[in-house]
Amino acid sequence: MPKTSAKPGVIERDEKMQHPTELLRRMGELGFMGMMVSPEYGGSGLDAVSYVLAMEEISKVDASCSVAMSVNNSLVCWGLETFGNEAQKRKYLPRLASGEQIGAFCL
Repeated sequence: MPKTSAKPGVIERDEKMQHPTELLRRMGELGFMGMMVSPEYGGSGLDAVSYVLAMEEISKVDASCSVAMSVNNSLVCWGLETFGNEAQKRKYLPRLASGEQIGAFCL
């Protein structure tokens, strides 16, 4: 088996196909789920470099959480903040940025 720097329990959770609900909620509390979202909508208001550095570090230890974080930030929050109307931004962004809700997409 290849060496990994995964946090204890990550591989087992992935093998059992368990969603990292509590970890994602905690990441939201820490500001990782809305890193580039404007503080006006409950986000951290950070730049893309800060976001990429955080993504890189989280990816080293938990691929599932990093993918969820990436989708929430890059696909969902960015799209809503860039193209959504004011009512949509106020309705969805605070809950997404806080980790109360997790964004998804259909490919």
